[in-house]
Amino acid sequence: KRNWSSDVCSSDLFKPDILREVDSIWSDIFSNSQNNIGVHYRHPSHFIESGKIYLEDYFTKIDSILEQYPNSKIFLASDSQFGIYAFIEKYKDKVFYIHDIDRLNMAEFLHWAFGLADGKADDVGFINGKGYELHHKRVDKSDNKKMTKDLLKEVLCLSRCNQLINNISNIPLAISYINPEIDILTL
Repeated sequence: KRNWSSDVCSSDLFKPDILREVDSIWSDIFSNSQNNIGVHYRHPSHFIESGKIYLEDYFTKIDSILEQYPNSKIFLASDSQFGIYAFIEKYKDKVFYIHDIDRLNMAEFLHWAFGLADGKADDVGFINGKGYELHHKRVDKSDNKKMTKDLLKEVLCLSRCNQLINNISNIPLAISYINPEIDILTL
């Protein structure tokens, strides 16, 4: 397996301060782990692009890897606090994520879910013409530079994992270029 850190750092692709933050996150959490599972969990309203993918679909893939590598740690990248809670409920202290990243909170998640249940959502999952993924909800309301930096930190952490479990997105495409050796498992 290639040396991720020296390959990426020497390539001048990313700002050194971002790489230092990722190195710090990684060494604090994963330095003693032999196998790391990366999970990119999107808000369920992403179904229009990827089809309906359930938590159990992720859990089945993770459980299969844990059978082979029971001491694996899981790095979770998610735009939804619901995703964080769900994975921690299932996998407890195996789950790690970057804490200071903006995510849709539970009230926002429930508003979307009740909108679906009440028939207020259209075929795309929009309610009153508005999407419920983080980048839809935070348009003109957040620091786009910070959101981009946070996403890049998650992408770089995911790229260091042995396996990546994801749905259809540009994130795994970027990761495949950063680390062509990662085993990408698309749901």
